[in-house]
Amino acid sequence: MNRIQSQQLKMINLVQVYLETIAMDIWNEVPRFMDYQNELVSIHEKLQVLHQVQTQNIKGFTVNKANAREALCDFAVMISEKIMAYAVNTNNEALYINYRYSKSLLVRMNELKFDISCQIIFDKAIELYNELDDYGVDSMLMDQFESLRTEFTAVLGSTKNERKKIKLVTHEINRLFKKAIQLLFKMDVLVRTIEKNHPEIVKGYFENRAFDRPSYRHYSIRILIKDEDNLPLEGAAVSCNALEFKRKSLKKGEIRLKNIPEGNYVFTVSKKSYLSKKITVLVNSSERTEVKVVLFRL
Repeated sequence: MNRIQSQQLKMINLVQVYLETIAMDIWNEVPRFMDYQNELVSIHEKLQVLHQVQTQNIKGFTVNKANAREALCDFAVMISEKIMAYAVNTNNEALYINYRYSKSLLVRMNELKFDISCQIIFDKAIELYNELDDYGVDSMLMDQFESLRTEFTAVLGSTKNERKKIKLVTHEINRLFKKAIQLLFKMDVLVRTIEKNHPEIVKGYFENRAFDRPSYRHYSIRILIKDEDNLPLEGAAVSCNALEFKRKSLKKGEIRLKNIPEGNYVFTVSKKSYLSKKITVLVNSSERTEVKVVLFRL
């Protein structure tokens, strides 16, 4: 639910509360007004439930995926280091080069490549199981490695399902808001029919019915871009299709964006000789959003 929809939801609630303060006999005088009001109440309740589901799902699957990936990444690096140690002691240069997986390397990979790399490390550890015994690789360690891989794969599957669910929920929210606005338009027309006999009631209705679009902060997003040595990157390109925005970072590796409406935005950050990165930035209504982006050299 975006910021405008949140404001609309508050307005619908205010209208409902106001209508309940007026004697029902007055509304019964207006043909079908109570039917529209009851339908609006039902839509309002559904929107509240869907908003809660939408919010919980977005936060939940993002955290689960990040936690599962970090745990697997740390374990894969540990096994990789044991393979590298074995390679050094056996003068196997090819093995050392092929299995030199650092955490920074794994972190930069997309989900598919990361999953494949962990599989490669696992398979090599199984192949060298007896040789790696002196390096602390035992059945318990490999069982834990396999368990973490299984958990990450499961989370990836559930993440795809959650994304589909969120899309369906968002679609239903949009549909219900469209229906609510149609109902309110009909109610607006009907309320005016009692204006001559009940001017104060009509005035109160439209005061609660008024919808003010939210104002935006002058300073919405600050993006700070650095390299892997924590040095600011000047001239990094930052773009966002949703905002039709494209700009390069200043000397301090900084970009500031003003007057950005609340919502989720995907930014692409790139620079020659560096790996590009996509980030999702959530802009809230009550605070400025600051994001640090680290680009790694090719």
